[in-house]
Amino acid sequence: MDNAWRVKDVLSWLNINSEDDRYVSDLFINAEKCIKNSIFLAYKGKDYDGNNYIELAKRNGAIVIISDSNKGICCCDLKNKINYLANKFYDTKNIKLIGVTGTEGKSTTSYLVSKLYNNLNIKTLLITTTKDIKNSYYSPLTTPDSLTLYQAISYAKKNEYRQVVFECSSIGIAEKRLDNFHLDEILITRIDEDHLDYHKTRKNYQMTKINFAKNKAEKIYILNGNKKKNKFPKSKTICIKEKIKKCRYYFNKTVFIFDGEKYQTHLLLPFNMENLNLVLGYFKRQGFQNKAIKEALFYVLPLSGRMEKVSDNVFVDYAHTYESVKKVLKQCKKYFNKPLIVVIGAGGNRDKGKRKKYGKALKKYADIVILTEDNPRNEKTLDILNEIKGKNKFFIISSRYKAIDFAVNLYFAEKTVLILGKGDERTIEKNGIKYPFHDKMVVKECLLK
Repeated sequence: MDNAWRVKDVLSWLNINSEDDRYVSDLFINAEKCIKNSIFLAYKGKDYDGNNYIELAKRNGAIVIISDSNKGICCCDLKNKINYLANKFYDTKNIKLIGVTGTEGKSTTSYLVSKLYNNLNIKTLLITTTKDIKNSYYSPLTTPDSLTLYQAISYAKKNEYRQVVFECSSIGIAEKRLDNFHLDEILITRIDEDHLDYHKTRKNYQMTKINFAKNKAEKIYILNGNKKKNKFPKSKTICIKEKIKKCRYYFNKTVFIFDGEKYQTHLLLPFNMENLNLVLGYFKRQGFQNKAIKEALFYVLPLSGRMEKVSDNVFVDYAHTYESVKKVLKQCKKYFNKPLIVVIGAGGNRDKGKRKKYGKALKKYADIVILTEDNPRNEKTLDILNEIKGKNKFFIISSRYKAIDFAVNLYFAEKTVLILGKGDERTIEKNGIKYPFHDKMVVKECLLK
């Protein structure tokens, strides 16, 4: 039993008297994750009511149900007490917390920080939506709910990690998932716009991230050229002034100069160099020398689904905002200098304003465009794709599998195929159901035909 807390201890934190001496293994808000001797916290949220899954929690081993209804030990306003319970239950003290926020490059930046630290023999845990990464803790959300975050940090401490790296998304911040956490450091990537369906305005979106960094981090790291650098207090802001220079881009690597030294990385294209520049400057500020950083970087492969080379001429990338889509299209066209075939869609029930913008960027930079489904959710796929298409002469193939098959098997003496929008995601969401789907695996299957 990892924890020394008993049922009566947990209930006492909610001012509920109990003589139950049974030890508690863990706390859960997801009934599917419940294990033997755990406590299930059942509350009604915006789109989910845990009270409907109490029997599942019991079957999975929950010994106590605390509920905001009369279906268990009743605790009014339970949802707003989860942070308090988690803070009492889990040991998360004396471990360094490193956050990453921005619009583009959060996942790559947090991944690079984690990988470099581990390659430099400083044991670091990465909380990530990408599966199968060594020294990582999987979360289906970019920024986990607060209970999962406490669990991850507690896991890190038990397994002798010295620090934890995670992304701080605008929605995660707005939903107060991070309210109980104070970061030792935060790295700021480029801040543009995203999630306008949630935040309504560009300003609201940007200020959510800026205010979080100002109020919740001891030190803020940002590139000197970042337009938002003056939004942060000078007393805690560290500007990275060194620049990556003289980049030479190849299909499988990039060679460049940083701080007067020659470096090599498996990351591709200028948009990745901006994120890497921030990370390299950050490590210089941690006191590491160029030789050590170069050796650590050499062994870091691209994050799965982030400008990842699947075959000689096929790449998968997560770009799903207008700025990131435009940037990857423009740079692939310029630096690979081959006919550009693009497979892309747009998520349903999300920011609709970017769809027409996608169409303009695709018309300008792509040679062949194949529009296809990308998590249509509760919208009709064809409606989404026609909004992107407008009057342009793009192909529409609703089935993402068939669209990818068509793209990778189009005959060209030379070509670059770019599959955008989903990265390493393993499902497609339609009408509330998530169906298994993985772009990279589909590409490999189609190439074997």
